[in-house]
Amino acid sequence: LEMPGMSGLDTLREIRSRHGLPVIVVSSYSTEGATQTLRALSLGAFDFVAKPSDVTERMPKIAEELIAKIKAAAQSRDIRPVPQPPSRSPKPFSETSIRPARIVALGVSTGGPQALQYLLPQFPADFPAAILIVQHMPEGFTEKFAQRMDEICAIRVKEAQSGDVLQAGRALICPGNRHLKIKRLFRDEVAVLSDDPHVNGHRPSVDVLFHSVAQECGIRGIAVLMTGMGDDGARAMGDVKAAGGLTIAQSEESC
Repeated sequence: LEMPGMSGLDTLREIRSRHGLPVIVVSSYSTEGATQTLRALSLGAFDFVAKPSDVTERMPKIAEELIAKIKAAAQSRDIRPVPQPPSRSPKPFSETSIRPARIVALGVSTGGPQALQYLLPQFPADFPAAILIVQHMPEGFTEKFAQRMDEICAIRVKEAQSGDVLQAGRALICPGNRHLKIKRLFRDEVAVLSDDPHVNGHRPSVDVLFHSVAQECGIRGIAVLMTGMGDDGARAMGDVKAAGGLTIAQSEESC
């Protein structure tokens, strides 16, 4: 709730500094809504729920998502704002595709924006692997999120497009409401987006990404499953392991 004379972000700062309570933001589906939501996450908001214009028709789905995130917030330890690195100079564009030594597929859900804001800035610019990220986030928010991550990371970060060649030192974030797969073309792997049906109740689904990594990358694949709820990604992580790849899961205590 906003305090008299204070904006929502000001109120969030006060709640976080005085009480350390987890805060869930209800955001509008708009460019301004996405920008404000990312600012709220940088200030320590636990997560957010996007409210579309057709809220009446989608109320059951929104309610289900909100209830799950409230339960996750209640079980979480205190989430402190992630120290934000200063924005970096724009990275020079290069048409040279550096073939990655490994393919890292990373799945995150509830609490994921905070986790990624902590993780991605730690990779050096010469990181030898390509990174693909499925974050359960609505369409319209992933582009803004990718832009913000690119500003504070040494590696390059962008919202994935079909046909993007996987490059070392670059992270591709799956757009909201699309699935992300990998396809091998000659000696390169490329990103492929699809509108296939929801998997495990999600689009994008981490299972879809992990399964394609197992099929196309074999021993070069690395599957990483981080903070969230539900079981999206768990089954296909076994596919990556069976294909000879490496699998990593965040511990429950640190999620």
